[in-house]
Amino acid sequence: MDIHEVYYSPMNTVGDDERKDWEDMYIKKYLKEFGSLPPNNHQNGRQK
Repeated sequence: MDIHEVYYSPMNTVGDDERKDWEDMYIKKYLKEFGSLPPNNHQNGRQK
């Protein structure tokens, strides 16, 4: 896969819990769209 752009946000103004909530939301979105975890994510984010 060729990667031409990478977007990120350091999220310096929010706490750890909020960053983990965002990560969880994006992982669930990815799972819904592609049916599996992102290729380099083997732990599935936060476990509630």
